[in-house]
This record gives sequence, structure tokens and C-alpha cells, in this order.
Amino acid sequence: MNPTRVFTGCLLAALCAMVPVAVASEPAPATASAREVVDSLEQALIESMKQGPSLTLAQRKEQLAPVIDRALDFSRMARFIFGANWREMSEADRTAFLEAFRELSVTTYAARFDVHKGERFDPASEAAQGGERILVRSRFTKGGGDKVAFDYLMMRSGGEWRIVNILTDGISDLALKRSQYGGLYGREGMAAVLANIGNQTRRLHEE
Repeated sequence: MNPTRVFTGCLLAALCAMVPVAVASEPAPATASAREVVDSLEQALIESMKQGPSLTLAQRKEQLAPVIDRALDFSRMARFIFGANWREMSEADRTAFLEAFRELSVTTYAARFDVHKGERFDPASEAAQGGERILVRSRFTKGGGDKVAFDYLMMRSGGEWRIVNILTDGISDLALKRSQYGGLYGREGMAAVLANIGNQTRRLHEE
């Protein structure tokens, strides 16, 4: 049995049990399919890479932020990262985490997709995981020809398709964040989580 499929199924069950929490972001167009949401994000990343040498990190962030806000469901991700602890947090802690998490995400995309050397995204497949869930598979070809598998787990949020997890060559980004941030929160609290995220963001700006 494919371990990626097993993990994805477990993750879907956990995510589906969560009640969405509102987060300020620009909604995707009503007509956007799951595939179109992914395409929009990937096209924006390639364009950012092509413009990379002529733009600062801050400028790339400004260009990418609206697309990332439309594509990613930060609120649902946060609920999975912290599990039951999310419900017990103060509104101030939840808001602070969402703001810091979004800032790190936008900065990471802007910092990592900064130079174009022939890279491209190619659509691979799309598989329904139930009426409100879809797994969109894409392949990223590096300039040297190596390929990286990107699998986007998507769910409906307010009637729109949003990305709730990205698996890179079978490795779940959300599972890693749950281990990192959820574990740190359990040991040291939200202040430690925010300090950790802040340090990551600052390092990206300094690279």
C-alpha cells in the first residue's frame, strides 16, 4: 500500500473534522476550480522567478501575497497544526499565529522562487477525494531536468477551493509543521512558537 495515500487519507479525516475559523484573505474567484487555483499559484511562482533579478525580496512578496492568500487556507492549516489546543487558545494567540505563519509562508515563496533557469510546473493529475476534497498532482522540473512531485490537498472553504497541505515528493509540509510548531507550543507556549517563526522569517530576509 502506498504510504503517501495512507497518510493523505488520515490527514483528510483529521481536517474534515475541523470547524473553519475566519482569517482575513482575498477569496478565490467563484468560478475557480481546484486545478485553476493551483495553476494560478504555480504561474505566479514562475513569473516571480523570471522577474527575480529585477525585484527585491520585498517586491516579490508584494506580488505573490495576493495569490498565496487566495490559494492557501491558513486557518484550516493552523487548526490541524495545533489540534485541540487551537480551540483553547486565546483569540490574540490565534490571530498572532495566523499573521506570523502567513508572513513566513509568503517570505518563503518569495525567497525560494527568485531566479529562473528554465524551471516549469507541469500538471499531472487530479483525483477527487470526496465531494469537498481533491488531490491535485503537479510536477516541478528544475533547470537541470530533475523533477519534484508536488501534491496539493485541497478542500472547500466558503465555497472556494483552497490548499490545506502540500506534499513534496511524498513529504507532508503540514505534518512537519504540526511536529515543529505543535510540539513547541505544548512544551513552551505560543511565545516560543512566534519567536521560532520570527527567526525563520528573519533568516530568509538575510540570505
